[in-house]
Amino acid sequence: MAKAAGMRPHLPLWKHDRLSLLREILELGIQARIVVVRACCLGKRFLGREVDPATVRELLEARVDACGENGEFHTVVVDAPRFGFPLRLSPGNTVFRAGCWVQDTMLRQTPQVQRIKRQTG
Repeated sequence: MAKAAGMRPHLPLWKHDRLSLLREILELGIQARIVVVRACCLGKRFLGREVDPATVRELLEARVDACGENGEFHTVVVDAPRFGFPLRLSPGNTVFRAGCWVQDTMLRQTPQVQRIKRQTG
């Protein structure tokens, strides 16, 4: 697709060891929560879980890519060193859509979120 558009893709993480990348992400203090799981790969018990060493072990035991690179699950990053503040999510309904369990989530209205809403109007 890139070639057809006259572009050359830049894939800095392509073919890197995913477990090493995941370890580095965790060591940097990046926090993510699982919000979607493909039903054929994982159970809905993973929804809402923080991606931490215990979760990574369970993902590997389930024989899925610990980074979810084959579409087994999707995450939302809730905190990272460059974030001004951590995102606080409230879990909503768990629904089944297109072969996936999805945990609807809402951003909690913390003072930091309220301030940004006022600033950006």
